[in-house]
Amino acid sequence: MPTWYVSQIAAQEVKVALSGDGGDELFFGYKRHATERRIGALPAPLRRLARALDAVPTLPSRHANAVLQRWRKTTGSAALPNGIARFFAKTQITNEAFRREIFSAEFIAEEEGGIAALVAEYFPDPDAISTDTLEQFGLADLALNLPGAMLTKVDRASMAHSLEVRVPMLGQGMVDLALSMPADMKLNGKIGKYVIRQAIAPWLPEGILDRRKQGFQMPLAAWFAGDFGAYAEQLWRDSGVREQGIWRAGAVDKVFADHRAGKRDHSRFLYALAIYCLWWIGRPKALRIPLSVRAE
Repeated sequence: MPTWYVSQIAAQEVKVALSGDGGDELFFGYKRHATERRIGALPAPLRRLARALDAVPTLPSRHANAVLQRWRKTTGSAALPNGIARFFAKTQITNEAFRREIFSAEFIAEEEGGIAALVAEYFPDPDAISTDTLEQFGLADLALNLPGAMLTKVDRASMAHSLEVRVPMLGQGMVDLALSMPADMKLNGKIGKYVIRQAIAPWLPEGILDRRKQGFQMPLAAWFAGDFGAYAEQLWRDSGVREQGIWRAGAVDKVFADHRAGKRDHSRFLYALAIYCLWWIGRPKALRIPLSVRAE
């Protein structure tokens, strides 16, 4: 939605725009890259011990619970064997344990292999990419998340306003250069896109490069704690999705309640659920077979 509105405004002035998409993936600019660098450097026994954070109980503060949840997500993937597996764990909307809570046992039985199956399908030999788990993680980000999410989002939102968005960071020369660089040139300590920062520093006002990275995201957590959450919950109850037979309906009800109470931030799942409910309401007649009906 933010990209849609920015494109609408830009289209009033120009027909072609430049985007920086690809820079974070090529030059390790996301926070998750710095996290992978730290986790990948830990011995395997310490990475397994990190999961002890799961035992920490719910806290009285919404903000503290959100921070705790982010740390749990990080430590929950720490014991995974390579950077590819941790990429899938970090970028999924829900984890395996959560899916077992909200979906019926019959539906879950159809999910074969989990993260291990994804690794085997897309990158069966992570060490062939690099023995550096950050390089493994980064290639998965570049090959899967960038075209599957970021570029698709920008293309659809911009072309809805007949705005052409070009991505100079993904020119072949830039990609070849980035992939040939040592990781430390791209991620220097906690500073991502380090070599890019150094290259453009002479042309930028003083202090710009010291500002904190700010994502281009919607405030979903706050929205779902208020009126938008109530709207989504009404969709869940009135759309017919709740009665499909693939959900543990009481568990999904609890997800809404826990988010509203500030116990957990379930906003990414609730947003996906709301969109799914809207699709289910407006789906073509040919698809109006209940999901609980299975083909022989």
